[in-house]
Amino acid sequence: FSPDLPVLVVPDVHQDLGFLERAAARAGREGARLLFLGDVVDAIDPRWAGAAALRAVARALPELAAGHGPGCAFIAGNHDVMALRVARSRAALLLAGEEAQVAKLDAAMPAAPGYAELLAEWPAEFLARWRLAEVAHGFLVS
Repeated sequence: FSPDLPVLVVPDVHQDLGFLERAAARAGREGARLLFLGDVVDAIDPRWAGAAALRAVARALPELAAGHGPGCAFIAGNHDVMALRVARSRAALLLAGEEAQVAKLDAAMPAAPGYAELLAEWPAEFLARWRLAEVAHGFLVS
């Protein structure tokens, strides 16, 4: 991060698209870079739960990363890592023809089909931007 630009640190979004949009708007007004602390997926509030909310946030993040002039950085939270692992496992099972195992996974974790959509919504170049930590203005943020 450039020491010349302010940084707006955005804590856990948990699929709250309104919160994400408010943070992006504030960073835009202030000319600040955005630093997401992770856990953008996996709703903790029922209002933000479900495939539609996950899909909306999943689509918004790469668009924000590409369009926010000062720049964005993403730290992978434990919920994000888990969601991507589940998506990868589910895809591997589907490719192996293990539909019964996919059904068991989906029954045990109802969000699993939605997590699978992350792989479609998040291109490789976007995923490559995610880190476990960032340094901002001399502080290690993780």
